[in-house]
Amino acid sequence: MPKGNFESTHRLGLIPRLLKPEEAAQALRISEDTLSAWRYLPSCPLRFIRLGRSVRYREDDIIKFLEASAAAPRCIKPPSRTKNDTPIAKAAKTA
Repeated sequence: MPKGNFESTHRLGLIPRLLKPEEAAQALRISEDTLSAWRYLPSCPLRFIRLGRSVRYREDDIIKFLEASAAAPRCIKPPSRTKNDTPIAKAAKTA
């Protein structure tokens, strides 16, 4: 395929951007060893592509992984404690 066709296809988003393990680790702010260990888990938390002996990560999969890993915000205010509600105060009452 001529070079011009590949570049225009890539710009249109038909071919996903593939990241090397070191690039993916840097994007996720984790070590390459962690990515490598994940690949050997029975249910790998992050999808990867094996091209011969090379491993690549799709940029879209990294974004989906981050979105799925986001923690829910804590909207509920914890109950306030009074001096008599602390574990030490309760222990003193029962003693």
